[in-house]
Amino acid sequence: MATPTPAAPARLTADDVMTAREVAGLLRVPRSTVEDWARQGIVPSRKVGRRRLYIRSKIEALLLADEPKTNSVLPQRATHAPFGASSAAITARKRCNRSVGLFR
Repeated sequence: MATPTPAAPARLTADDVMTAREVAGLLRVPRSTVEDWARQGIVPSRKVGRRRLYIRSKIEALLLADEPKTNSVLPQRATHAPFGASSAAITARKRCNRSVGLFR
């Protein structure tokens, strides 16, 4: 009995590989945002040398997913004081920044 041979993986064509600019156009966000998301792992990409490439099918799968992963992965804005800074120090700094702005 002959064992079935696994099908060879489909080869990528130039149309299957996207640049950050093309992904940005598809998502309607700035290119820098796409590059940021890729570095954070939000958008799937492959680093080849100094270039970062995006596979069209993976980007489309991300868009068509029922539950987008980006909601849980996107960095949330800090609601507390930075390390080593008290809220009083931050308030004083804000007041100082406001008063400096009045004299410009």
